[in-house]
Amino acid sequence: MLVERDGAGVDVVASVARAIKEVDQGGPPLDSLLKRDTDYSSFRPIIAPWVEVKVFHLPWGNDYAVAANLRDLVHFRFQVWEAELIGKMDGSRTVGELVVGGIGDRGFDPDGVSSLVSTLEEEGFLSSATPNAEKAVANAIVPSSGPGSAIGAFIRTLQVSWDGAERFVEAWYRNGMRLFFRPGGFVPAAIFAAVGLVAFIDIERSGRFTLGVTTAAAESLVLLALALGLTFFHELGHALVLIHNGRRIKHAGFALYFGSPAFFVEASDGLMLDRWQRIIGSLAGPFAELVLAGVASIIVWRFPTWAGSQLLYKFAVLNYFVIFLNLVPLLELDGYWILSDLIQVPDLRPRSLQFTQHDLWHKVRHRERLTLQELGLTAYGLAGAIFTVFVLISAAYFWRARFGGLVTSLWNGGIVGRTLLALLILFIGGPVIRGAIAGLRALGRRVL
Repeated sequence: MLVERDGAGVDVVASVARAIKEVDQGGPPLDSLLKRDTDYSSFRPIIAPWVEVKVFHLPWGNDYAVAANLRDLVHFRFQVWEAELIGKMDGSRTVGELVVGGIGDRGFDPDGVSSLVSTLEEEGFLSSATPNAEKAVANAIVPSSGPGSAIGAFIRTLQVSWDGAERFVEAWYRNGMRLFFRPGGFVPAAIFAAVGLVAFIDIERSGRFTLGVTTAAAESLVLLALALGLTFFHELGHALVLIHNGRRIKHAGFALYFGSPAFFVEASDGLMLDRWQRIIGSLAGPFAELVLAGVASIIVWRFPTWAGSQLLYKFAVLNYFVIFLNLVPLLELDGYWILSDLIQVPDLRPRSLQFTQHDLWHKVRHRERLTLQELGLTAYGLAGAIFTVFVLISAAYFWRARFGGLVTSLWNGGIVGRTLLALLILFIGGPVIRGAIAGLRALGRRVL
C-alpha cells in the first residue's frame, strides 16, 4: 500500500497518480518510486510536541522509561535504550539511519527499532503519524453515543465511564480539597483518623456492638450506600493527587466488580509522577477511608445508644477490613504499589510469580542454592498465594455481613422476590460467567 507520511492524510490514488506522472516526465521507473514511498526505512519519525518521556533510574539496575501521549492520554513503558532512541526522533534521521546508528552504538535489534517506531506512529506519538484506518472505520460504524448506547455498554461490561471527570475533580480541588495538601488541612484529618481508630479499638473491647448477619434489607441498602460513598472518596483521593501534581485524568466512572458497586479513576498519567509522589498518591485513597471510618467510629463511641450507632459500627468494621486489604502488599492494590515504590521494584509481583512458577522448581530439582533476592521473591510469591486464599474465605463472611439481609429478604419474598434475586445474581455474575466461558474456549484452543 502506498501511504503518505506527512500527516496530511492517506490518499493512495493521488500518490499513485503522482508517481505515474513522474515516470511520464522521464523520472525513475515506477517500481523504484513505489519502493521509495513504501520503504519504511526511509521514514523520518518526528516525536510530537505533546509527548513527554521520563526515565526512572533505580538502584537495582532495573531502570525503565515511560512515554506519555498527553493529547490522547496514552502511556507506554519502555526500556531505557528505547527512550534514548525516541530522543533522536527529530526528523533528521530515517528509520534506517536509526537502526544503523543503534547497531553501532548500543547493538539495537533492527526489528525492535522498527517495531518501536510503528507503535509510536499507531498510538499518536509522532507528529507525522498517519490516521489509524481501522480505528476510524470502527468509530464510524459504532452508533452515536446516547442514553441507549450507554445503558447497553453498561449491561455488557458492568462499567460506565465519564470523560468529564478531570473538570469535576479540579472543581473539588479548588473548592476546598486542596487544603488537605497543606498542614492546616492534613493534620486535623490525620487526628480524626487516629482518634477514630483508637475509638474503634475501645468499642471492640467493650463488646457493646457485634457484626451480626441479621441486617434488614433496608439497612443493607443504607450500608451499601455508605460504602459506596466511602469508595467515591477513596478514588477522589487518588485523583486529587494527580491534579495537585499537574497531571491529567483521562476518565472516571462507575462499575460493578464481582457484585461490588465501585467508582474508579483512570489514573495512568500517575506513571509520570516521581517516586514519593506515587507513594502519596497510593496512600491518598486509604487515608480518605481512614478519616471517614474514623469519624463514624467517633460517633459510635460518643453516642453508643443512638439508633444509628449499630449501623455506623458495621460500616466502620467492614471498611477497616477493606482498608486492611487495601494496604496489605500481597494483593495488587494500594499497599502493593506503595511497597513496590518503596523498594523500587516496579515489577515485584510478576517477577515473584514468574520465579515461583518456573525457576524455583528448576532450582529445587537441581538442588541449586537460592540467592537472597530469590529467597525474597519466593517468600513474597508464596505469601501472596496463601493470602489470596484467606481473602476468598473472609470475603464470603464480608458479603454475608453486608448483603445477607437483602438476600434473605428477597428469598423470602415469594416468587417475585426470588425472581429478582435470580436476575440480580445473573446480572452481577455476568463478567464471571463470560470470563469462565472465555477461559474454557482458550483452554480448548490450547488442547486442540
